[in-house]
Amino acid sequence: EHLEHLKLVLEVLRREQMFAKRAKCFWAQPQVEYLGHIVSATGVKMDPRKVAVVRDWPAPQNLQELRKFLGLTNYFRKFIKQYSVLAAPLTNLTRKGAFISLESWTSECQQAFEELKRVVADDITLVFPDHSLPFLVELFSDASIYGSGAVLLQEGRPIAFTSKRFSGAETRYTTGEQELLAVIHTLKEWRCYLEGRPFTLKTDHKPLTFLQSVPTLNRRQARWMEFLARFDCVWEHIAGRINIADALSRHRCMLLS
Repeated sequence: EHLEHLKLVLEVLRREQMFAKRAKCFWAQPQVEYLGHIVSATGVKMDPRKVAVVRDWPAPQNLQELRKFLGLTNYFRKFIKQYSVLAAPLTNLTRKGAFISLESWTSECQQAFEELKRVVADDITLVFPDHSLPFLVELFSDASIYGSGAVLLQEGRPIAFTSKRFSGAETRYTTGEQELLAVIHTLKEWRCYLEGRPFTLKTDHKPLTFLQSVPTLNRRQARWMEFLARFDCVWEHIAGRINIADALSRHRCMLLS
């Protein structure tokens, strides 16, 4: 298969009269480095050199340094189960006038900074989706009053993680609306994987399972349901205690300051 792909690439280069520098060409490699990632037959993981940079990053002394740190870690957020949760105290400091001196850097910020560096250092490998396996793409989504989290799985292995903090207005939504908002966010995030193919969507909120049969919806719910109609998904209920995405949304850092 690799040789067939290589042949196709070389044919395109020849046809378009494009040239590849031989010294920069590597063939039949067990793994390759690509845009800060290590890609191999087992999946994709973060480049250890980038991980080392994050691990050794000193505590930011000003807003500019903090933004650089968050920019780097945000690039790898799909590998981090709790990214928006863990980064919440730090992202709060990026608001106008929030980080005016080192006194703004509280113990909570330092704890979030150290914890974020620790989880980045975890050796997480995301597997490639297999589009030939029907009904084996499972989406787990959970919502609490402060935010939501989800993991996209196939055969029990993670393809990607996502999480979302609710805005001030969104924290006042009903539980059902928050759960539906979490699903909408997740489907928009992963529509490239899920749109046009069947999958299972599991949630720990029972009313959401039956929402499609509710006769009367408000405008926001109707708009969301119209978007959901584009997906071929089976809704199932799971107990919150066994939802592996649960930890993403029930963390105190999700509380808006």
